[in-house]
Amino acid sequence: MPFLQRLIPELGIVPLVVGDATDTEVCEVIEALWGGDETRFVISSDLSHYQPYETAQRLDRSTATLIEEVRAEQLTADEACGYLAIRGFLLAAKKRGFRGLTLDLRNSGDTAGPRYSVVGYGAFAFAENAN
Repeated sequence: MPFLQRLIPELGIVPLVVGDATDTEVCEVIEALWGGDETRFVISSDLSHYQPYETAQRLDRSTATLIEEVRAEQLTADEACGYLAIRGFLLAAKKRGFRGLTLDLRNSGDTAGPRYSVVGYGAFAFAENAN
């Protein structure tokens, strides 16, 4: 957020901490905030946790497929610790006919950590489904 605020000072940001909210409640807030084409959502969550490198890659690829295909109901805490925020967004995205695209999948073994116990991360973009 500080990077975006510095880069685009006029940018309006509404931080939302999900806590114990349900995915439906998160979806309702996202629906209320969703404006036009100028609206962007940034949802932050780790994916897999403390798995060996190859296992994390497999688990995170599976999670990415759920996100790409907007299958909110199948996403659990096992796939992402911030699953409720992601599910809430996916529910709103599905209502709008959006699908996800994986931009990148990495884990801490790709950057600075050992590969025997890694944490996974992904970057995704969403757009209206052309089908």
